[in-house]
Amino acid sequence: MTHFSRHRLFWSIYARIYDQLWDTPHLGVVCDHVDSALPPRAPVLDVGAGTGIVTSRLVRSGRAVVACEPDPAMADRFARRQLDVPLLRTTLAELPAAPGSHAVPGSHVVAVNVLHLLDDPIDGLRRLRELSGPDRLVVVVTPDPTAGLLNVAAAQRRAGVPALRVARFVLWHLLLAPLAVLCGVSSRLRLDWYRDVEAQFRAACRSGICEQFGQPRRIADTYLMLVLPGLGEPA
Repeated sequence: MTHFSRHRLFWSIYARIYDQLWDTPHLGVVCDHVDSALPPRAPVLDVGAGTGIVTSRLVRSGRAVVACEPDPAMADRFARRQLDVPLLRTTLAELPAAPGSHAVPGSHVVAVNVLHLLDDPIDGLRRLRELSGPDRLVVVVTPDPTAGLLNVAAAQRRAGVPALRVARFVLWHLLLAPLAVLCGVSSRLRLDWYRDVEAQFRAACRSGICEQFGQPRRIADTYLMLVLPGLGEPA
């Protein structure tokens, strides 16, 4: 089995249980933070939309949304939600190839749990900014490097997730960790993925991307949220 096939196998398995693990009141708190960081009812491009958890919350708040999700298994799960939302099955790198054809004109850009999966997070941040206009915002959310698996589980309980569901969340991630290794998936997906994020954000701030927006803000106990100005320049 090729590396690509093993990688696809991991995501096809993960997609099947993704909503059970993450479509919870805890992630709902994250969505509320993202929504409140943007002007009311402003259009949004949701990059790395996964199964549509964040997209559905943004639509519910009255926003026009275009979603982007390159993984076939995740995109198929997204389609099952039957949201009245355009779904682009393309990567972040491919999005700027045809300026204006993919994003909602004048849209803000949202990327939740995407940055830490990229081979080059700094380049990813730049691309996200290029997709959004100079008078628009980019909202990035990624796991807090200080929060491990048990911290996430505790935060879910505080948010009202039932204890049995939280226990399944922990068990599934203990099982997924070795599977990720076998499938050659990035180490950031395993139990040590949280440790990688802090250095990425610090590097982003040193490179000038953060500019006047400063350091990421901790939300929902286990995530970091960073709000960036859009650039609207071709990649």
